[in-house]
Amino acid sequence: MDLKHKVAIVTGASGGIGRELAREFARHGARVVCAARRVQELKETVSLIKNEGGIDLAVPADITNREQVKHMVSETLKHYDQIDLLFNNAARLKAIGATWEVNPEDWWEDVRVNLLGTMLCCHAVLPHMVQRNSGIIINM
Repeated sequence: MDLKHKVAIVTGASGGIGRELAREFARHGARVVCAARRVQELKETVSLIKNEGGIDLAVPADITNREQVKHMVSETLKHYDQIDLLFNNAARLKAIGATWEVNPEDWWEDVRVNLLGTMLCCHAVLPHMVQRNSGIIINM
């Protein structure tokens, strides 16, 4: 996919893989919407992209919150009028270990972020993509 002039939303863009994906998409000409809960780190990602000449938008969002996900999508459409790519990168992996050793609340929160969050992002973006008959969703 040629990313020039495309609009890409990257969740979990405040650090790690999400930050690097956002930067790489911008380097290839995409207008990148960076979404994450950690606002200060999100600002750092945006600064890196701008310093490299990229075009981006930061939208603080908790992907497990339906209203915040809707806001992320509406801000993207308000600024860019389209969504070409959703990269669901945000994740949580706290409950790693044997079932009898992990904290059930940590396990449930991992499920909420990794499954519900991904579903909410897809649910919010897909109507726009279907209407345009165009778009790609990548779930990390």
